[in-house]
Amino acid sequence: MTVSILYGVLWGAALKSFAVLALAWVVAGLFRKQSAAVRHLIWAAAFAALILLPVLSAILPQMRVAPLPGFLEPSISFQASATPMDRPLAATVEPVSGSSVVVRRMNWPGMLIVLWAAGFVVSLARMSTSFAKIRTLRRNAVPVDESQWQEPAQLLGIDNVEVLRIPSAITPMAVGVLRPAILIPSDATQWTAERRRVVLLHELAHVRRRDPAVHMAARLALCLYWWNPAAWAAWRELLKERERAADDVVLAGGSRASDYAAHLLEIARSMRDVPGIASTAICMARKSQLEGRLLAILDDSRRRSIPGAVTAIAAMGLAVAVTVPLAAVSAQDTAPNRSGAIAHRVGRLGATD
Repeated sequence: MTVSILYGVLWGAALKSFAVLALAWVVAGLFRKQSAAVRHLIWAAAFAALILLPVLSAILPQMRVAPLPGFLEPSISFQASATPMDRPLAATVEPVSGSSVVVRRMNWPGMLIVLWAAGFVVSLARMSTSFAKIRTLRRNAVPVDESQWQEPAQLLGIDNVEVLRIPSAITPMAVGVLRPAILIPSDATQWTAERRRVVLLHELAHVRRRDPAVHMAARLALCLYWWNPAAWAAWRELLKERERAADDVVLAGGSRASDYAAHLLEIARSMRDVPGIASTAICMARKSQLEGRLLAILDDSRRRSIPGAVTAIAAMGLAVAVTVPLAAVSAQDTAPNRSGAIAHRVGRLGATD
């Protein structure tokens, strides 16, 4: 019974996840002329809905509206009075003592649950490894001179973030949900004042926008839906819009677009990523995203507005409003009726032999 319930929750959430992501693609397309921060908010709401789906599906009263696919129903086992038949059925037929026949179907629900659980555990293990690497980097880091980052922090109204220098040429990154920190490379002391300013503005923008928390929630959703290619496509959109939104904060802070693009290009060229930390760290200059970001930075026609807290709360409320009725819809299992029909046919065939 437990396997059957878990299978029903997971299978229902799997189908509904495609509906949630399809809706997010449509809404993001409708808002394609809005700012990157608005589109990032749409994708953040979509990942919040993905996390809520299995939880709400398990606790809400279910409204059954459609049958499960036959090949994904729980296994069926029954007996009927019959003699062994020369003609095999679609399922496996095993003769037993007397004139009894047992028809067993492959236990698809159990196999799929084991497969999903294996992927989930591997994904969580990767996140744990990433946490350990970030913790090591942070433990070996040293605070920078506060005067070097005080102006960007005051500009964004932030006063509770550590800025740490680590002894390696890594790309700048924002880490930590409860205790946010910014890690910068050791040679940052040799940067110009303007480069330090734009780098700190960009990373502090992530902290002010609560991007580390959104990042972790989205990664948790990917652990649940690791098998879903649509979820990974949505993850790439989330990252793209997040970095462009932080770039917009830097430009809103008074930096010239051409100068900021040059700084970003040089950082991406000279700095390196730390392998295996993508699950928990927000790196500033990933080469895979660079071309699109540079074009967006230099495009004067783009909107760069930043949604406020009210807009963010409204978006999350809308995500919950969409998820609750979707989670309450459940596929109806018609397996008992089908197994009874198959048993009736086997009995009739046995009686005619």
